Order: sequence, then C-alpha cells, then structure tokens
Amino acid sequence: MSSIDKLNLTSAVNSYQQVKSGKSSGGDLTGQIKDGFTRSECVSSPEISMKSAVENLRKQDHADPFKDARDVHEKLKTLKGPAREAFIKEFREKNAGKIFAAVHWHDHQPVYRPGVHPTDTPEYMQVVMAGGDADNRRIVYKDGEAFPIDEMKNRPEFPSFGTQVSFSGSLMENMDKTAEKGMWPGKDWGAHYKNLRHETDTTLGNERLDFVNFGYHHPLMGLIATGHDDKGINLDKDILLQIQMHQLAVLEHFGGPISKGFFPPEMAFSERMIPALNKAGIKWTEVDNIHFDRANLDYNNPADGLAPPNKGDKRNPGTHSYETLPNDLAKKHLVSPDALRPHYTKHIDPATGHEELMVVVPEERSLSSYIQKDRDGGKIQEVINKFDQYNTDPAHPLLVLLASDGDNNGSNSGEFHRNVPIDIATRYPGRVVLTTIEDYLEIYPPETPKLVSDKDGVKKYEGGDVIHVEDGSWWGANLGDPQFSKWIDPPQYATIHYSPKNNSWASIIAAKNAVLTADSLQPAGNTQESIKNITTGQGNNVEKAWHNLTISETSCYEYWGPDNQLSYSSVDAANKAIENAQKVIESHGGEDKIGPTVFQPMHYPYNPKGNVNLLTYVYDINDVKSVKVKYRYDDSGSVDTPKDSMFEGPGVKPFSEEISMEKKEFPELANKPPVFVPSKARADIYQVNLEPDIPEGKDGALIQYYVEAEDGKGNVTRSPLQHVYVGSPSTLNPDETTNDELHNQLKSGNASAMADAITFIFTTGRNDVNIFNHAFFRLEEADNKLLTNLENLAIKEKIKLSGEPKFRDEYINRLDKHLVKEENVAKLKGQPHLSYYMSHPLANQASDPRVARILAKLS
Repeated sequence: MSSIDKLNLTSAVNSYQQVKSGKSSGGDLTGQIKDGFTRSECVSSPEISMKSAVENLRKQDHADPFKDARDVHEKLKTLKGPAREAFIKEFREKNAGKIFAAVHWHDHQPVYRPGVHPTDTPEYMQVVMAGGDADNRRIVYKDGEAFPIDEMKNRPEFPSFGTQVSFSGSLMENMDKTAEKGMWPGKDWGAHYKNLRHETDTTLGNERLDFVNFGYHHPLMGLIATGHDDKGINLDKDILLQIQMHQLAVLEHFGGPISKGFFPPEMAFSERMIPALNKAGIKWTEVDNIHFDRANLDYNNPADGLAPPNKGDKRNPGTHSYETLPNDLAKKHLVSPDALRPHYTKHIDPATGHEELMVVVPEERSLSSYIQKDRDGGKIQEVINKFDQYNTDPAHPLLVLLASDGDNNGSNSGEFHRNVPIDIATRYPGRVVLTTIEDYLEIYPPETPKLVSDKDGVKKYEGGDVIHVEDGSWWGANLGDPQFSKWIDPPQYATIHYSPKNNSWASIIAAKNAVLTADSLQPAGNTQESIKNITTGQGNNVEKAWHNLTISETSCYEYWGPDNQLSYSSVDAANKAIENAQKVIESHGGEDKIGPTVFQPMHYPYNPKGNVNLLTYVYDINDVKSVKVKYRYDDSGSVDTPKDSMFEGPGVKPFSEEISMEKKEFPELANKPPVFVPSKARADIYQVNLEPDIPEGKDGALIQYYVEAEDGKGNVTRSPLQHVYVGSPSTLNPDETTNDELHNQLKSGNASAMADAITFIFTTGRNDVNIFNHAFFRLEEADNKLLTNLENLAIKEKIKLSGEPKFRDEYINRLDKHLVKEENVAKLKGQPHLSYYMSHPLANQASDPRVARILAKLS
C-alpha cells in the first residue's frame, strides 16, 4: 500500500472512530469515509478491496441514514480474512461441548406526560430523582452496565465477554432534560458507556456493551405491526421511525456502531414485525423461548399458565425432548433443546408472497425470572444438569440468554449488574462460556435458508433452519400470552365494559390514520434531519404529527385504571397527532389516498369450538363505508405452505367466503374522573360471529381470514392474514378445556357456543361453583336460539348427565332452585328432549325431596 493510500485509509479510519465515539452521527461523514476508501486499495488484509466495498455501497439504497456507519464498522473489524477464519475455528475447537450464556439488561422510563418536562411530573421525580430504588437506578443509567466489562475487558481468556442493553430513547430524553436544568445526570452523562464502547471490542471486533436496537418510546410492536404495505403505503412506518429515532439517540449518546440486534419492547414479538426490522438494518431479535416451543406440533403443557396454543400456530414438525426448568412463576415450564438455540423465522407478505428472514435468539424465560431474586447465575446449573445430553451439535451449541429489567424488581444496582455476568463467566470453568449474542451468531450461525427465487423484488427461500414463532411477550406480562392481554383487555369485553386500555388503542388507531394520510401528502422521516425533528417535536406539521403518534404508542400507558392520569397520556398524545395531521390534510384540500386503519384482528375464545367471534377496531378520516371478513378453509388443516399466507396469486386458494362485520359503539366511561381526556377521534369496534361449516366427524377446521375495510372515498385496506383453528363442538376435551374457556363460551353471546359449553359441563361433571352459576344463568336468560341448539344436541343424545357424586349433588341443588320460577319450567318443558335428559337420569334418586320436585315439574 502506498503512503498516500495509507493516509487516505487513516482518514477513513479516523472518520469511523468519530462515528464510534459519538462525535458524529455517521451520516455527515459518509462522503469523507467513502473518499478515503475509494482512494485506498486495501487494508491490513489483502483479501478486502476497499474499492470493491465502496462500489457495493454505492449500488445500495442509502435511504437509511445509518447504513454507512454499520458498513464501515464491518470493514474495519480487528480480524479479517484468514485471520478471522482461523480465530473462529480455534474458538470452536477450544469450546466444543460447552454451553453458552448471554445477559441482557433493559432500561426504560417513559415520557410520563406528553409535553410536560420530566421534572414537572411526580412519576419521574419519584422513580428516578428521589431516594431508595431511585438512587440505584441513577447508578445503572450512567455507569452500572459498564462495571463488569471494565473488570473483564483485559482478560484474554474471555475474548467474547460482554452484555446486551436496551436503553430506551425516552429515558435518554428525560435524562437530557434534567441535565439541562443543572440536575442529575449532568453534562455528557453517557461518557462512561461511550468511552468503554470506543476503547474495547471483543476479539472479533463486536461491541462488548451492545446497545441493541429498540423502539424509542417503548411501543408494543406486536399489536402495531401489519407486516405488509398497502398499495405502496408503508403501514408500519411508525415502527421503522421508532427504531430509527432510537438508533440516532444511541449514536448521539453512546457512539457507534449501530447494533445488528433488537430487543422488542416487553419482548413482545410477532413475525409481522420482520419487514420493519429489516428496513431498519436489524439482523436478529430476542424472543421469549416459550413461543418457540408452543409452536411445536408435539407441545402439550396444560400447566404453563396459558391457554393451550391454537392449532393454527402449531407448525413446527418433529419430535422434541422436553425438560422442566424451575422458575418462580408457579408454573411448569417445559423446554426443548430447540428453544435454547437461535433459528431463522420467516414472514410472508400476503399481498406479494415476498419472504423476509430474521434470526430469533431465545431468551430462557424460567431462569430469567430468577435473576433479580437470586442475583447470580447459579440457575444455569439446571441447564447443565438437564440439557448437557442434548448439547451434541458443535456447530449449534446451546445458548442460555438471561434477560430482565435492568432497573426494576431488585435488579437496579451497580453491584447486581457487575456480579451477574462475571459470576456466569467464572462459576463454571470448562462448562459455560459467557458471550455476546453478536459473537455467538458469527461463530455459530443457524443454517441459512437458500434463496431460490428473486423475481421483481419478490424473494423466496427454501431449506435452512426456519421455525415458526408464536406471538407473545416475556414472562412478566400475564405470562406472555399470544394475544398480548397485558396491554389490551380481552376482546369479549370490548363492547360491554369501558376499558382505558382499549380506549387508548381506539384513539391511537384514529390518530395513525390521520398521520398516515398526512404523511402520504407530505412524507417525513426520510432523512436524518427529519428523524431528529420527529424525535424532538420540531420541524413541519407532519414531523410533529409523527412525534406525537410515536409517544402515544408507549406501552407503559396501558397498565392503569380509569382514574389514573397515565391512562390518558396515550389519548393526549394521539389528540396532538391528529391536530398536526389535520393541518396538513386541510392544506391539501382534504386529499385522502389512505384506506381505513385496521387494528390487529382478534378472536375469542382463543381456542374456539364450533364458532369463533372476530373483533377489530377501524377508523378513517372520511368515515368507514364497509368492513368485511373474507375467509377460506385450509384443505390440509395446517399452515404448511407459503400459499397459506397469501391473499391471492398463482395456485393460491381464493377467499370464497365473506361476511360483514357489525359496527359497535365504543363503551363510554359513566363517571369520568378529573384526569379524563376525551379523544378527538376514536375508532369504532367491528365484530362478527363466524360459524364455519365443520363436517360431521371432523375434529375442526383451520380458517384463514383477513379484514377488508373501505372508506368513503373508495380506499381499501386489508388487515394481516390470520389463521385460527376452530374445533368441532364435540372436541371439547375434559383434560384441556379450562374454566376460563368455558366462561368465555358462556358469555360469547353465540347460541351454538353456549349450548356446547352447557352440554360439556353437564356431561363431564365440571362442578366449579362459578361454572354452575354461569351455566344456569344462561339457561334462565336463554332465548329460543339457545334452547333450540340445546334441544338439537339432546335429540342427538349429546347431553348426558355425569354421575360424579359432588357434581350430581350440586346439579340437583341448582336445578331445583332454577325450577322455582314457572317461566324456567315452561322453557325447559318446551324442549322435550332437553327436559328429559336433564331430569330422567335423576329418577333413581327420587327419594331425595329435591329430585321429587324436579321430576314432578318436568315429567
């Protein structure tokens, strides 16, 4: 290399170091870095041609203002070419048979009250600026997560030692604002983390303190993502902006490079998020590992605390060996070896068939639940004891990722952050290796699927290590159920009871429609300057609208009751977003290119029998003309081909069935507290009961459906495509059907579902007192449709009366009381077969005066 080439390369390297140290955000140095590369022939390894690298960069789309920072870091890693390959080979040989472990800390504080300085909110002043736990949080936010790396960074026997951190943008913003007032954390408060990241990497050149990507305002992305564009409109632009805002904040506060990893807020993951994550340059994401196993065909664990997985989600074939790992959740956690290894998962765009991949890294939920309690890594011994026998694949060793809040539940102390990673790294010499996720994935990547088609930008893959991942979050939120019920109340209550959570979502959906409409007229967020404006609430009205919409999506607002001010922070921010968006729309003469905004469709019961209720929220600034459900039956009964996930196309089965959804007004809060904030606009509820045609003798049917909504100007939106298995009414299983499922069917409002539940209760002898109350209440309130359904089941001899003594005694007691009312007697006598099967089996107990009364009235 000539001296001039070395000088130019040095310039490029120096430019990169400015990005890495945080002195520049990367975008303004793009030209300088490229020039240095272009004039250089090579770096330390002759195998890397910088000219070639730059040409490749120039061919790529640079709409992502952070891309060059990532690419520069890749080109300047410490080890390159053969030296890198040799290190990886030696590392694999040295650590053959060992179990790997990683640690993730999550730090977050929200914008408690939109537009209010954090020092003027009692929440932030108490949680961060006070004493007690707040003292500990302040240590963590400035220094604590550097402590273990400070101590271990110069020990050559730990070449991959490091941790992962998700540090929310709103937390950085709050700290900046208190610092501006001369308070804690002071000027340049991120210096410790920034300097550490600048000074030390793993041997492979990856960050020891990896500030993984995150959503700036902690949005619940599993409920926001649609996974597809609609006629060129990016319906998930809010997710992309949340990540890009966070990337910019990390560069400014902690320096570069930008991580390849992602921590979903609340670890709430859905495959629908993958397209937005890919647009943001993300390569891997953490996921709670129960959602790996619950998608296995052979998973059966009634004691996991959740409703059994719907068969529409059970798609991973094969036989799995499950072991039990202990936890402090009072639940039984079955874990397969596959749930302790990274894999690929896939999203298929239903509109085009385009397939996108993402590496999913499993967080071990049981052992993670112990971190704050035990404050060490000792529970990994459980994995050694039970899973060592399965750790036989040298290319894919087991990985135990322990993830928890880094600032809550006992984990908020510098000592804790130091002790846990060091303890894991040193407690089990020769058995366990603490690593960064990025190092692990580079040394032990999952098998990559093969690209088999790339036509007109539509890619398709085959083979590789690809699994399906069930929707859901981590263990600390209603055990991470697949309907994200910690943040939205069950759909069966949506039309009956006012819910502050549902009120928030209805307001957010309305605001998102207005903001998407404004953005289609005046796009924002496509430059680094615009992203900065959205973050700070500056710039034009579209940028201000996005600013407020992203705040409204903060999941922390969904925890509280109707009299808590935080329950209306989302509404407040959504209202501000609508105000900004309307100014843009009005300036364009009310032009509207955007169809209605449709919330992620929900179904109930979660494992329906005989029929299923579908519900969503829909809003459009030009009113909603129609909302329909289009559905089809899956011939194989399982989601087993890419065509199952497409709206239309060659060989795709058409959606032959269609049913209109009924509009329901959103329930109002009767007694509004002083903190109540009315919504400027709010989505309406749309609901329908779908009764599939399940052939006699079949266990059920897999239904594929989506919601199609049209506005007053003819714009149409299609929801994500959904899969739900609806069991036959006769498939209620005494060992699997929970009381919660029976309650849900009894209050579903659907005559067939209620009749099935009552029949199941009487036949199986389910004697829970609340179940009895509910069943006889439904009989007393029964209309002709429910009675006819019960009569038909009796005609088919489906209704049998359990002889279990405790059930029989309680049944007699309830029926005797039920028949005190003459109208109840008349209802049952009007259905002779039903009346017979409810009373005749009691004849051998006629000496019981209660039975005598029953027989006399129903004979």
